[in-house]
Order: sequence, then structure tokens, then C-alpha cells
Amino acid sequence: MATRLPKTESERHALAMTIGQDGWSLYTALWQDLTCIALRDAPALEALRQVWLQNYVWVEAQLQWRTKDQVPPAAQMIQSPYDLETHYSTKRETEWVGYKVHLTETCEADPPHLITNVETTPANVRDHQVLTPIHQPLAAQDLLPNDHLVEAGYTEAAVLVTRDTQFHVQLIGRVAPDPSWQAQAGQGFAVRDFQVDWEQQTVLCPQEHASRHWSLWKLPDREPSILVGFDEATCRACPVRLSCTHSAQGARTLKLLPRPQYEALQAARQRQETSEFKAQYKKRAGVEGTISQGVRAFELRRARYVGLAKVKVQHLATAAAINLKRYAAWLEDGITLRPRSPFAALAPAVVKV
Repeated sequence: MATRLPKTESERHALAMTIGQDGWSLYTALWQDLTCIALRDAPALEALRQVWLQNYVWVEAQLQWRTKDQVPPAAQMIQSPYDLETHYSTKRETEWVGYKVHLTETCEADPPHLITNVETTPANVRDHQVLTPIHQPLAAQDLLPNDHLVEAGYTEAAVLVTRDTQFHVQLIGRVAPDPSWQAQAGQGFAVRDFQVDWEQQTVLCPQEHASRHWSLWKLPDREPSILVGFDEATCRACPVRLSCTHSAQGARTLKLLPRPQYEALQAARQRQETSEFKAQYKKRAGVEGTISQGVRAFELRRARYVGLAKVKVQHLATAAAINLKRYAAWLEDGITLRPRSPFAALAPAVVKV
């Protein structure tokens, strides 16, 4: 644990170098001693070798501890030698190493509400990548919904384009908002205020000035984007410049998704502001109660076993226990949804006259 490490950065670095040198000495001895051949393929030593390579590197005959920009990405980095399938992930302010569980439950008016599917993945797997593994077993059990209420992590632009091609499930979920300061502040010109001519590969700004540059931009493991730039002289002379860019001298630039994703995302952002969408999507709020029940009453986020397969069995058993408790509450007390918390039970009853 970090609390057991030396307090100062220099002392921690010295300890890391000592550990790295010890690891190198161990593997040097293994490869020099012919009596140790059988040990070279041991799973524990292979894990140790991978951990060493991910954290150390030889540079001009000098052992160095890798810097943050030299270590592998989270999808490849071994976080624990005791469980090689755990990975690091973040969600807003929360950081953790381990796994992620995806719960699907019914939300119809008919009681009780039960969990119908559980998927467990390494923590670094993105939510939208789990839609197919979620829908496949539901389809096999004839439990596939017509409308699937999901949170924003499942509704990336690429998913919006291809969502109906395999299972014909309508995803109902909020999409990520425009991250630009103009959209966040509700002032100035956001991307939606520009007119995109996809055939001519030009963009018209709200002042009806055409863009000057259009180029494809691609990063590894990311969807391609289109970079659009406007004329600097025109932007500097624009009377509404402060509503368009904070740059003192530069021109306004835009980063667009490819056309199918762009149009699907813009349509979804408009749709989610309608009263019809809000009325339909509010049903999803109940799943937060399911997660809370699983975490607080059933220790859903505490992995009692090592390895993805065993952790998934734990999650399945937890979901089954939640269903049994809900079903019993429905039979005995007529509780149709989730058990009320002791705090909620203190609320006075509302009598309609």
C-alpha cells in the first residue's frame, strides 16, 4: 500500500530502483543457471517479467524507472500481480482498480422489478462496448427489450449510427453534451450554430463566412475526426469575435465527427430536450436504487475472489439474491419495486382527497 512507502519522492524513487535491480538480478540468475530451466515458464515468474518490463527500461546500460508517459496504457498495464485481469479506470472523480458490473433490470409497470442480465468486465472496458454482450443473452432468453434505457456511457456517436442493425433495440439515453465553452456557458456560437456542407467540405459560420481548411485527424484507438479552420484575418475583424473564440489572434476552429456520427449526435441532443424523451427516460432513475441496494446491502463492489470469471459468478449470485429478496417482499408485503429505506419510511403518507 502507498501508506507503507517512504514519504519523500526521492526515497520512493530509490526504493523503486532497488526493486528494479533486484528483479533484473533474479532473471539474470534464472537464465544463467541451467538447473532453473523449469522455472522460467512458471506463471508467477512470467507475470513478474511483464511487471518489470512495464515499469523499467535500460537506457545506455543504465536502469531507469519509466516515467508516466512511458508506461503502457491502462488496457495493457498490470495493476496487481495477484490478479492479472484487473485494470485501472476512472469515472468522474472516482478511481479504482478491478472490474465493472453492468446490470439490466425490468422497468415496466407490472411488479416486481427484477434484474434480467449481469455483465462483468475489466474496469477499463468502455460501457458502449458491452451493449452486444448484454443484448445477446437477453435475446437468447427472449428477454430483449424494445426500448433499452441506458446512461450516457452507452450512447457514443458510433453506437447511435449502428444501434438497430443487429438486435433492433431502441436505445433511450442521454448523449454527451457539446464540451465547448460556448455550449457549456450557453453563450456564443457552439458547433450546432455552424452550417456544415459535407459534399463541398466547407462550414459556414453564423456570420456566413466559409471555412478555409478541412482535414482528417486520427489518433490511435480513436474515431477519426475532421478539423475545420477559418481565415485568421476574417476572424480578427469579426464584430462578434468574443462570442466565437477566446483566442487573441487565432481563428475559430472546429472538430467534427464523420457525417453519420455527427448527424446522429446532433439529432440525439435535440431529442433529449423534448418533454417526450424526459418522460420516457425518467424510468431509468430506478436503476440507481438497484445499484445502491447492491452496494450497501450486498457488497456488490467488493470482489471476494480473484479473476474475471469468479468475480462474474459473484455478481450473478448477488443479482439472484437481490431478485429473491424483491420477489419475497412483493409476495409478503406487496412491495412492487425496491424496498424502501428506513429514512424514506419516515416520510409522512400523502392522503388524496
